[in-house]
Amino acid sequence: IMANHLVKPDSRNCKRTRELEERAAIDASYIDEIDGLFKEADIIENFLIQKRELLRQRFTVIANTLHG
Repeated sequence: IMANHLVKPDSRNCKRTRELEERAAIDASYIDEIDGLFKEADIIENFLIQKRELLRQRFTVIANTLHG
């Protein structure tokens, strides 16, 4: 009985370790996905900032042409 009693916690610990490893792998996958989304968001943000500046320059040229 005592030997049986010792085996069960080990098998439970092994199962728990596998569950934790699987959870860690899933979490790492989510972190990678979120990281990719943040990088993509930065690219889009930079594109929009450049676009806004280009539009400001064009409107300035138009305004100067109309007032000139």
